[in-house]
Amino acid sequence: MILKLNKNVLKRYEHNLNGGTVFLFNMKTEESWVGNSAADCLLRLIDGEHTLEEIYEYLFPLFENFNENELREAFDKIVKSLLEKGFTEEKNG
Repeated sequence: MILKLNKNVLKRYEHNLNGGTVFLFNMKTEESWVGNSAADCLLRLIDGEHTLEEIYEYLFPLFENFNENELREAFDKIVKSLLEKGFTEEKNG
């Protein structure tokens, strides 16, 4: 699956807030979403060009102190939430 940020979404990252906090705002629906610095790492790589598997292959070594299955579950949960709420969309979807 290849994802991209919805064109109506604004993104802001605050590195000094709670060890890093990312904010998304959908201008069309006026909904917001808040995530941690790991979510920001994921969002920076969602570019409409790389598959989720390619993104995960890059991300997982950055979190070497964590179990890969737990990381996959956590990132999958973030992706599902972003898709369901319309912050991201499938590139051809």
